[in-house]
Amino acid sequence: MPNMTTLALTARRKTMLRLLDSLDLVVGVVGMLAGLVVFIAPPPSFIANVTIPGLLITWGLTLALGGVASFAGRLAGVWLVEALGIVSLATGAVIYCITLTAAAIDKQELGTTVAIFLIVIAVLLLVKRYVQLQMSLPVEEITGHSPWRRVLAFVTFRTTAPRNR
Repeated sequence: MPNMTTLALTARRKTMLRLLDSLDLVVGVVGMLAGLVVFIAPPPSFIANVTIPGLLITWGLTLALGGVASFAGRLAGVWLVEALGIVSLATGAVIYCITLTAAAIDKQELGTTVAIFLIVIAVLLLVKRYVQLQMSLPVEEITGHSPWRRVLAFVTFRTTAPRNR
């Protein structure tokens, strides 16, 4: 029979896991909404500093599809889908950071510099989440002591978290 400390830690862990799930779902929704806003009303700083045709569409798609994939992957518990969504969201954030950097250099605005720092923080948090997902691999899968088909099947069908929360 578990003691009271173990039960309290288990309850705290379950609460933290639920909070993590909720935050991951919110990140997916916000990313999807950001992608939709790019299509509806793209930021003037982006339009003014981008000369590459199709980059606006690429940027909007990376955010919108990344948000959908991140949300759906987390909701369904499929690691691969969530990880791809996070990479896509980080790519969209990096695209915007590059265009804001060009605007900051061109106009020398302090507000734009602050926005760049905030985007860098957001990208680092997305990278942190990606690393957390990578840490859920068992050691033998990381070191390569398994046939590649087994590794591929494991990575494709594993879940982001235990189902019995």
